[in-house]
Amino acid sequence: MTSSGDLIHRIRLEQRDPARNELREQSKLWIPVVTLRARAFPLRGREFHQAAMQQSEITVRFRIRYRAGITSKMRIVWLGEGGDAPYDIAAEPIMVDGLKVWMDLMCKHGTRDGR
Repeated sequence: MTSSGDLIHRIRLEQRDPARNELREQSKLWIPVVTLRARAFPLRGREFHQAAMQQSEITVRFRIRYRAGITSKMRIVWLGEGGDAPYDIAAEPIMVDGLKVWMDLMCKHGTRDGR
């Protein structure tokens, strides 16, 4: 069972800037949405292999309090002492125990645009 005290990491949720340039190409900029407390679970061993079969390259699962509006088109930046690390959200959020209390975000290191 997860409690608020388990949320020991800081993450920033970001979304793509919806602006388009004169060639109608989408901006490559990311806009901060909110900074949250989370619990990061790096995937190892059997859990990593099971996740890799479902989604290629999933490397970490972030657990956060339920928050509406999060999609796989967003990304997470894990805020840490050693520097900030971007993670793509690889799948739609998973409601823990099917309830709107906690959600898991399956992520892979890096981002779609290489940043």
